Amino acid sequence: MDLNCATGPVVNSSNAGCNQGGPSGTTQRTLACGWGAGNPNVPLVSTKLAVLLCPSDDGADKLITRSDSNHYQLDKHAVSNYALTGGAHYSGWSCGAYWSTYRNTVNNLPDGRTGINVRGAFGMNSNCKFRSITDGTSNVMLVGEAMSTYSGKASQYGVDSEDRVRVWAAHRHHGTFNMTHPVIGSHCNNSRYHINGPVHVAGLPGCSATANDIRSHWNVHSSVHTGGAHALMADGTVKFLSENMDHNPYAIICRINSGEQISGDF
Repeated sequence: MDLNCATGPVVNSSNAGCNQGGPSGTTQRTLACGWGAGNPNVPLVSTKLAVLLCPSDDGADKLITRSDSNHYQLDKHAVSNYALTGGAHYSGWSCGAYWSTYRNTVNNLPDGRTGINVRGAFGMNSNCKFRSITDGTSNVMLVGEAMSTYSGKASQYGVDSEDRVRVWAAHRHHGTFNMTHPVIGSHCNNSRYHINGPVHVAGLPGCSATANDIRSHWNVHSSVHTGGAHALMADGTVKFLSENMDHNPYAIICRINSGEQISGDF
């Protein structure tokens, strides 16, 4: 794998002001090494890695191609059931920002605490080191489970969601990262940016509840296991986190330097 070359076709920005390194006034940044025969990573991203697949997930053994829009595009990428923890998704992810942009951004927690650093261990072009994990390695999540696909289960989930499948090599949009997105007050994101959090929740603002649609949101830790999902902590331990755990400590363990204490056992 050539780490100086991209592993996805393009990175999209909706306005030129977010264009970090791309041609002035354009919406697509220049792709290192191109996409196609000249990119040495192209055949590698199609490699199925058994260590990254959950044997309980019957949709994991496939290659994903999608072209719905520039920042979701993939070409024969292999699936992964384990996604990197990208911290909080809020103003810090505006314009699909690089890790260097959002690492110092702050946002809020559902319990009313404000100004909490959103920085996670990973992100686009991240360079986190263990010394940066000031919250303590036993309190910080590095990797969490991610459901691979809902393809073929339309009768149960209400939709074929292959365009949201996780892969082991790609950029952040519905690819390699999981995120939290807590918002103060009654809002859909407080429910769906949680472990196995649903896309739609009836009665909450911003959820657009849909009958019989019980999918997990595509940007959160999720699994086919009953009641929660496994997580790899920064100290090397693996925990099974309950989908019913309080959202506030869940949001904190997805960040590396929140400065917040975690109450209770998670």
